[in-house]
Amino acid sequence: MEKLSGNENSKIYIIDGDYRIVSYNEELKKTFPELACGQICYEVLCNEDEPCRECPLIQKVRDNAIFYNKKVQKWVEVNSGTIDWPGAGICNMVLAKEIHEGNKSLFFNLTSLTAYDELYELNITQNTYKVLYQMEGKYLPAPPTGSLTRMLGDMAEQTIHPEDRKGYYEFWNLHNIMLRLAKDSAENVLRGQCRKKMQNGEYCWVLQTVVPLRYGAGGDKIIMCFIQDINMQKTKQINRERQSLIQENYYDSLTGLYKKNIFFARAEEFLKRNKEKKYCLMAVDIEHFKIFNEWYGQEAGDRFLVKVAGFLNKAQESGKGIAGYVGDDDFVIILPDDRNAIKRLQDDILFFVKQYEGNAGFLPAYGMFEITDKNLSVSTMYDRASIALESIKGNYAKRVSWYDAVMMQRIEENHLLLSEVQKALTNGEFVFYAQPKCNMMTGKIIGLESLVRWIHPERGLVSPNEFIPLLEKSGFIANLDIYVWDKVCSSVRKWLDNGHRAVPISVNVSRVDIYTVDVVDCFCGLVKKYRLDPSLIEIEITESAYAENYNIIKGTVEELRKSGFTVLMDDFGSGYSSLNMLKDVNVDILKIDMKFLDMSGESADRGVGILEAISSMARLMGIRVIAEGVETKEQVDFLLDMGCIYAQGYYFYKPMPVEAFEPLLTDADKVDFRGIKAREIERFRIKDMFRKNVFSETMMNNILGGIAFYDVYKNEVELLRVNEQYYRITETDPVELEENKMRIFRYIYENDRNVMLGIFREAFEKQVAGASGVIRRLKGNGKTIWMHIHVFFLKEQDGHRIYYGAVSDVTVQKEREAMLVSSQRALSAVVHVSENDASFMKLTEENRKTAATIFAQMSPGGMIGGYCEEGFPLYFANYEMIRLLGYESYEELSTAIGGMVLNTIHPDDRECVANDIGEYYPGKEYTTTYRMPKKDGTWFWTLDKGKIIRAEDGRIAIVSACTDISETMMVQQQLAERNSMLLSQNQELKFLNYDMPGGYHRCADTPEYDFLYISDKFLEMFGYTRAEIQELFQNKFLRMVHPKDRHLVSDGVDCLSSSAKTHNLEYRILGKHGYVWVIDQSKYMNFHGTSFFQGVVIDVTETVELRNKMRMLMVNSADNVVLINYKDGNFKYEILGDGLFRELGYTKEEYEKPWNLGRELQITRKKLSDAVRCGRNYQDTIQVRMPDNMEIWLSVDGRFIREDEEGVLYFCIYRDVTSIKKKEQELWLIRKEIESMLRLADINGWEWDIPRNLLTVSDIQHLKSGRKQDTSRLIRNFPYCFLDKARVPEEYRDYFINAIKELCSSASDTGVECVFPLIKADGEVMWIKAAGESICDKEGIPIKAVGYYLDVTEQKNQELRLIKIAEVDALTGLFNRQTAIPRIKRYLAEMEDREESAAIIMFDLDNFKLANDVFGHAYGDEMISRNAGKLKGFFRSDDILCRIGGDEFLIFCKRIKDKDVHVKLQKVVKSMITVRSDGEHEIVFSVSAGYVMIPEQGREFDELYRKADVALFNAKMNGKGSFRKFESNMKEIRYELAKDK
Repeated sequence: MEKLSGNENSKIYIIDGDYRIVSYNEELKKTFPELACGQICYEVLCNEDEPCRECPLIQKVRDNAIFYNKKVQKWVEVNSGTIDWPGAGICNMVLAKEIHEGNKSLFFNLTSLTAYDELYELNITQNTYKVLYQMEGKYLPAPPTGSLTRMLGDMAEQTIHPEDRKGYYEFWNLHNIMLRLAKDSAENVLRGQCRKKMQNGEYCWVLQTVVPLRYGAGGDKIIMCFIQDINMQKTKQINRERQSLIQENYYDSLTGLYKKNIFFARAEEFLKRNKEKKYCLMAVDIEHFKIFNEWYGQEAGDRFLVKVAGFLNKAQESGKGIAGYVGDDDFVIILPDDRNAIKRLQDDILFFVKQYEGNAGFLPAYGMFEITDKNLSVSTMYDRASIALESIKGNYAKRVSWYDAVMMQRIEENHLLLSEVQKALTNGEFVFYAQPKCNMMTGKIIGLESLVRWIHPERGLVSPNEFIPLLEKSGFIANLDIYVWDKVCSSVRKWLDNGHRAVPISVNVSRVDIYTVDVVDCFCGLVKKYRLDPSLIEIEITESAYAENYNIIKGTVEELRKSGFTVLMDDFGSGYSSLNMLKDVNVDILKIDMKFLDMSGESADRGVGILEAISSMARLMGIRVIAEGVETKEQVDFLLDMGCIYAQGYYFYKPMPVEAFEPLLTDADKVDFRGIKAREIERFRIKDMFRKNVFSETMMNNILGGIAFYDVYKNEVELLRVNEQYYRITETDPVELEENKMRIFRYIYENDRNVMLGIFREAFEKQVAGASGVIRRLKGNGKTIWMHIHVFFLKEQDGHRIYYGAVSDVTVQKEREAMLVSSQRALSAVVHVSENDASFMKLTEENRKTAATIFAQMSPGGMIGGYCEEGFPLYFANYEMIRLLGYESYEELSTAIGGMVLNTIHPDDRECVANDIGEYYPGKEYTTTYRMPKKDGTWFWTLDKGKIIRAEDGRIAIVSACTDISETMMVQQQLAERNSMLLSQNQELKFLNYDMPGGYHRCADTPEYDFLYISDKFLEMFGYTRAEIQELFQNKFLRMVHPKDRHLVSDGVDCLSSSAKTHNLEYRILGKHGYVWVIDQSKYMNFHGTSFFQGVVIDVTETVELRNKMRMLMVNSADNVVLINYKDGNFKYEILGDGLFRELGYTKEEYEKPWNLGRELQITRKKLSDAVRCGRNYQDTIQVRMPDNMEIWLSVDGRFIREDEEGVLYFCIYRDVTSIKKKEQELWLIRKEIESMLRLADINGWEWDIPRNLLTVSDIQHLKSGRKQDTSRLIRNFPYCFLDKARVPEEYRDYFINAIKELCSSASDTGVECVFPLIKADGEVMWIKAAGESICDKEGIPIKAVGYYLDVTEQKNQELRLIKIAEVDALTGLFNRQTAIPRIKRYLAEMEDREESAAIIMFDLDNFKLANDVFGHAYGDEMISRNAGKLKGFFRSDDILCRIGGDEFLIFCKRIKDKDVHVKLQKVVKSMITVRSDGEHEIVFSVSAGYVMIPEQGREFDELYRKADVALFNAKMNGKGSFRKFESNMKEIRYELAKDK
């Protein structure tokens, strides 16, 4: 058989089909001495119960195999083949050869690896290993054999990279590795990667491949482990993933610029690196870019953005800055503060945009922020640049704005204003005013426009310009508009219910209303609610709204008109539209703004042309036109000439409140209820008159009047052409005019020539309305005429301006005016003054003027007027006023006062006059007095009664009638002086009667002192009237005095009679309700031989009664009360009470003897004397041995009262406290006994005197120290001292107070025990366990509590540590999920009874696996810990923060609204961005969040948890670094999230 093998070391045996050994060679016998033929091969050779699985005879697919023989514990290579064996038939020959373990090539068939560095054989069952192969010099070597678990542990700690150890331990979990091999891999192979240390100290990525070698039941479980070097492949893979991740997370895929959050983070690092340089930040926005996309498509829009980004990218590279893409059409860039370079960049972008497919409307706007404080966050810088940018949006003349503090202030003011508007809407502070729309031909009202007004409670009427633009911008305008619409409809209903006819009233509808509200449904609902005809409600929509979203607006207009509403296009021509729009928009009325006429120079013609074109187009299409903003007569005339007859504006009516315009609607003469849509007769156009032979030339001349054409050059006027009527007016002939046409000014009065030139200049400026005026001209016969001329500018050529003029003769009218000119002003003033006289106003105007003339002449003074301007320029003065002031003529007066009425008022009186007149407005009447100067220099007092009017020239003026009242004023002055004296006397009487502290009386020196005078205060004090004193006491003072006190009064009178001094008497006087003790301070007086007494009595009844009570107290008190007076080193003693002598049975002398002999008592006396001298209180308790050897205890209580010129006043009480001291001694002994018992029990004791709030505590540790002195400590004001000084922490205060209350409760018959923390003086916390019971008096009221206390600080701290370990996540310090979730569930259950909202927020760290993989697990742990700390800073202390596991966190926010969650998450996500570099690349780590609101989206925790998790998943799918609120349509499948992980 040895010859069969060809190898003398081969072991050969023959087996039959039943695995029985037929034959074997000697080599096999050497290894298995017990071997014999007939035995089963797998039993005797392998110790197996069944054929070996790896045996070639079982596999039948190959004739060789390698397997582990557990009996000999060696690897064996087996080859087999069939053989016809004599006597046994066809058998199998098996050749077995032991494998040399260094020959790793024999194991290639166990794995697909083509090369490996190490090979291990691991016996899981025996917990052993063998090193089969190990490349020399590469890795740290392991012992050839040994304990498997020890080898794995040593390998992990010594050779595996720290960041990979956790994964390494999980891979080599021997408890489940065989299960994982069987289940987790279809090919029965496990693979794991980690970094392994090499002998040079560096780490190398290796692949661990584990292959099982299986045996029969009960056999050892053995696996093979191959270690392969994959460092090169792994490094490339990591670099690719890192680069891909950087590209994905850093840069926007479209523009190639940094994403928003990345830009903020990188920009802050950029600024830190360049601290010395000056930079500025520019925000870029492309206006109307949304429309660009709609017009040209998304692809064109993307190309547009890429091109703009290219400019910024080029700028950041050349200018050494940094740029980013914020989103939509917004960009940002930080560049050096080089204004020229920045301007070039802006111009480049602007030039590109203007050239781009010819679209100049999509212009960029630039918001600039100068970076002066680099500590400011870049996001804040961008916000401020955006604020600057926002200020110029829509302003195509200005495209660049630099941020300043005023912008932020404006935003803050807008926020404040918006909050005030919301509050005002709630409080009903908004009302609507109405401005009438009028027929300009009749002046009648044909409709109204409602205009919102804000009646602020403090600021009054707030202009709409202050809040409407802000509300439109914020979108809040819809709320206000709906409110106003309802108010308007309600008012119309009220007018109808009151029996009035209503005119149509229009309301304003903004584009925001149409976007946010179903306008048609809203108005239909309102007319139905208030039962109104839709024709009464007109809808005004601004023209700009049509241009912005034409289809939506057009559809809304059509629906409104179908519903019966009239629709107006407001502000037509002010927006983007053209006249061509009129054919597409089906509106009823156009409103044009008179701003077209606010033009100058060449643009005026264009404005007129536009208005005429609009009017003609509208008339052609049958659309009515109404003008708004009409303020002047010229505008009215122009509009009427143009064919527009409807208007609204200040010329007719200002906007007015409801109560003001309602009366207008009741006057049928002022209202045309047919409205603006009434049928009109066809208009005749004036140009038709010239085209057709309608009139003859003569008829035309008579119709048109005098006409002339003028050529005005510089200040010269040439008459070019005139008509027949001009000859008649000027009484000249054509020949004369031709000769003098160049010298036309010679016919004009010299003073009027500048007036005429002014008329020409005004006509040039007002080319639509022209200009007019009146001048004086010489006729051909030398006479003067007043000529009215109305001039219109026609054209200008070579500096010559050609004018058309219409002239008329107004001489007769002017002569009439001249005749009345001097008195007209005075007369008109009188007429104004008499307007309130109904009978006067019934006269005709001529009769009123005649009557006024007579009145002016008969007035006892004169009339004068002045314009309400600085100095009051003289308006007029009548003859009576001129004469009153001493002048001869009006001119003399005017010259004397310098043409100023102010000079007719004394300088000292001018301020008073101004105050009397007040504000200047027509109709204001006043009356005042002042001094006026006469011609001779004297002054006289005048009474001025006047009124403010509007003069014929439109100026505000004052007219006044003045009367000389000098004599009256002199009499008044004398009366004033007399009144002043009387007032002084009256004040003295008032003091005697009411203000003097007591009752004043004066008595005659008669036997019973008859009353001469009694003050009201005296009567009030005793409750009598003067009549009652006369009736009861016959007006005699002595009869009111108590009989026993009358001798005191008589004796006092004798003293007063003999002395001039005041004498105080104390006695009783009978009052209405009994006797009253008084102090009488009277004096004896002698006046003109008459003697009397006068003085004051003061009620001292309470003082006397108190004094008597004090005397009773002193008599019956058991104490000695001593009053001490100390002055200049001398003591005076007054014993007020001697109760101590009485109680002890000693005399004063016996009591004082010990004080003089005892040394200790002398010391006490000295201390008391010192206290008296120093003016301080003194308290002491002393023992005194009396002469009979009796020992008593006295308490000494000294109180300082005052110190004045009389010295120190001191009050001292001596009290016998012997019995109290004996009781204290007994208590002290009892306490000592208790302390001894407590000391033996190692317990501290306490005792609380409840009524006195005194706590006594004993310190056993102090006693154990061996000290002899008293160890008790007295704590006053207990328990308040613990609470006032914050000795008990806030969270334990209620618990501590409840325990105290239970001790003080009379119902408490059981002990109280509590454990609480106490904060010591040094801030250290000490835990106390205290127990006690209360002791009650006979009435059952607790008066004392006793008990013990223990220091349990160590036990409590240990308990808290264990609780914290059990409840808190060790890495973050946050709650773990086992602690947090039950707490959240409890709070959710409690919320069911409260109206409260809360939120559950779930956070996940983005790219966290990458943090572990790239930077290691230590960095990952640090990141988790750091982010947990950040989360703590964002949430409140009572919110529940939990680490769910890994990189996920759960936050339960109590008492929070949805909007607050949104704001908070914006801050959290923004602040938790981290950028980490590995030296070559940077990786951004951010956080994503999902949240759910409670109870809005559920109350059950499991449901809420699931929803928050779904929201988190969708946030991560939304681009990471974001957050989402749960929505029902959110995706719940997690394939993408698993891929991200």
